[in-house]
Amino acid sequence: MLVCKKCGVEVFGDKRCCPLCQGELAGTPEPEREAFPKTPPPKYDRGMLRKVLNFAAIVSAAVCLAVEFAFTPGSLWILSALGGIFCGWLTISVAITFRTRIFKNLTCELLLLTILCIIWDGCTGWRGWSVNYLLPVCCTLTMVADLILAKVLKAEESEYLIHLTIVSVYSLIPFILMVCGAIQVRIPAFVCTVAAFLVIAALIVFRTRAFFAELSRRMHI
Repeated sequence: MLVCKKCGVEVFGDKRCCPLCQGELAGTPEPEREAFPKTPPPKYDRGMLRKVLNFAAIVSAAVCLAVEFAFTPGSLWILSALGGIFCGWLTISVAITFRTRIFKNLTCELLLLTILCIIWDGCTGWRGWSVNYLLPVCCTLTMVADLILAKVLKAEESEYLIHLTIVSVYSLIPFILMVCGAIQVRIPAFVCTVAAFLVIAALIVFRTRAFFAELSRRMHI
């Protein structure tokens, strides 16, 4: 270790003179110490997870194509199979992308899942299951999950407030569809609408300042 002959401070690294008094140093140089501790590498690498997901999707598509050409040539089930593989790949890919931001992950998954299911419903003859059941149920469960996770994880308001607001506003869509007559099963839509109104009202009443502050920050008002 280097020691300054003038002021007596210990100096790490291979320095020519004392950084305090510019005095002469004596002793043997030692390597400099890290200012911050080294963080361990992540247990699960995002790039590796994506590679595994892509490989699994390719293998699944290849198996479906092989079965179709070998046993059922000309059938249309392969289109549904490939569409299902793509939807699964897209959903899991979004989950991997936002895996460390759980509230944003829930919001993105809700939007993606409901939109994909509405497309599926339309492409398979439109039976209405996507808007009668799946849309209101998923919206209600996501609002409940946001509230529970915010409480359990003791999350900061800036982490969940805007996403809970987005989910609550999105959850009013079943009410609009119900008014327009696009929904035949009213109970799930009614429950979802009441829950959305209650959450929005609670945010405005009990988190007024934080709600509008976060809204202004996000919208750059």
